[in-house]
Amino acid sequence: MQTWRQLALFVCAVALGLVALHHPQSHDDIVDATQFSIAFFATLLTGEAVIFALTFSAASSWPSLRAIDSHIAFREWVLIGWFAAFFTALFTACGLLGDNAASATYGAHLFLLANIFGVFSFIQLFGLASIDGRNH
Repeated sequence: MQTWRQLALFVCAVALGLVALHHPQSHDDIVDATQFSIAFFATLLTGEAVIFALTFSAASSWPSLRAIDSHIAFREWVLIGWFAAFFTALFTACGLLGDNAASATYGAHLFLLANIFGVFSFIQLFGLASIDGRNH
């Protein structure tokens, strides 16, 4: 299951690069989108931590962390989030400073991709928050 998610992540990252090359955005749109994406990413991450903390109990038959990770795609989400943070600094900052709209747009797109995976992970974690979901 992780392989198809990793492949989807790679394909989406490449596709977003092509979109950024063909449809670069304005400086203001890139800054606004990046700020919103960073805030949304942090909100999702905090939400997942709160859900996990409130519902975790050793007596409630939680699966292993490896099983949880494979179910909710947490590793992929954090990977693309890190990738987006690193490359947003590179692509977006260099694009904005060097007046390269395609590079800056790609950095903003990577954060949007991280948020899409974050929403998927968040929804999957909600499924594990109940005993029926963990048994499934």
